[in-house]
Amino acid sequence: MGKYSVSTSGNDINVVCEGVFTMEDAAGYVEEFKIAAAKVNPATAHLMLDGSGLRVSSQEMVGMLTNIITMYKEMGFNDITMNLGKSAVLNMQIKRLAKEAGLTQFKLI
Repeated sequence: MGKYSVSTSGNDINVVCEGVFTMEDAAGYVEEFKIAAAKVNPATAHLMLDGSGLRVSSQEMVGMLTNIITMYKEMGFNDITMNLGKSAVLNMQIKRLAKEAGLTQFKLI
């Protein structure tokens, strides 16, 4: 089961995700993220995603993860920082999905 927290501070959104997400976890995250995103201006906001506690997503979750990455792009976030921890596999997976979704506006730390 995955865990997440979404918070806003000024015009920033901070997200922390850990574990392995189920479809239900991801759906709850999307709902909570949309509420937080409505409080900021995505074009000027900083989106900080801390996934250092995430595990590699199963094949069945790849579509949902791609949809979430696409959501960030479609909402207009231009300043995105991702911390994916030390997992080379997770880093490669997220980079590939972001590229497929057309999201190029992010920094990996």
